[in-house]
Amino acid sequence: MELRQDGCRTLELSALQHVSLNDTYRPPPEGSAPIGDVPGTEQLVITAYLRRRASLPDSGLGVQRISREDFAARYGMDERDCEAVAQFANAYGLTIGDVDRSSRRITLSGNAQQFSQAFRVRLVRYRGSSGKIYRTTSGPIHVPANLQDVFVGFAGFDTREQAFPIG
Repeated sequence: MELRQDGCRTLELSALQHVSLNDTYRPPPEGSAPIGDVPGTEQLVITAYLRRRASLPDSGLGVQRISREDFAARYGMDERDCEAVAQFANAYGLTIGDVDRSSRRITLSGNAQQFSQAFRVRLVRYRGSSGKIYRTTSGPIHVPANLQDVFVGFAGFDTREQAFPIG
């Protein structure tokens, strides 16, 4: 890591050892067929969910109500985690969008090639059995080892429908 003139640290990309995150790969459903890689220039918006600053208390009697601000301060994302993710994202040319500390969400945007390089994942388009086209990964998402415990989930890598109407 080196220090830029503006005082910010930059990451040496070749020094980042990536590890796979558990439960980040969903195989395509039966009847789906790959139709090709996502073009590297396609723009994506991905939401990253980060760990809580502290564990939530057990629910039950005696739990005290707190304001949204106090909740965010106690259980929202840690500022150091936010900064580490921003540094990682910026190193790969990804842009930080919305940051919601209470819900621990950071929105990242960039093109498919940048996301593929940053998260060591191949992005593929599939046609589902219903004929709908969706994007997904060909394997698990990878993150730098120092951020392995920081990321708890992602939304947007996989664009399959997650819920279906009843009836």
